Amino acid sequence: MAEKKALIIEDSKVIGQTLTRYLEKEGYTTVQAFDGEEGLVKFGEDSPDITFLDILMPKRDGIEVLKIIKELDPAATIVMITASMSKEIVKEAEAANADWFVLKPFSRQQIHEIIQWFEGGEKPLPQMPEEIPPDEEQEAEGDDDIMIRWK
Repeated sequence: MAEKKALIIEDSKVIGQTLTRYLEKEGYTTVQAFDGEEGLVKFGEDSPDITFLDILMPKRDGIEVLKIIKELDPAATIVMITASMSKEIVKEAEAANADWFVLKPFSRQQIHEIIQWFEGGEKPLPQMPEEIPPDEEQEAEGDDDIMIRWK
């Protein structure tokens, strides 16, 4: 069986370490990049099976990195992660062909469910959560389990 690889492009070391632990429990080896530029380099070097991509980062933001990755590899599986989201950001990520969107803080169960969806080859239908009022932002608080799925 081939090695399963995940790329984490996230400027927070704590979030990166948390994702690494969760993904290792799912059988993945992980590589982490701490900004958008480094993330693009590591994406090209490592050809990950799944990429977790923060939106607000130094050098290049996640939406810009998403667009570049999808130009390089339209089949790449990209999970957007952020602590704050607005309908505008969600729509921009969807337009750039993000595969999934998770609001921080996320749980191990959420990461497990994401991995199960993608490993099982099933992709859920697009959903826009009703929790985000028009033109307002949804802030991460407590154990909110908000996941937006596309494709």
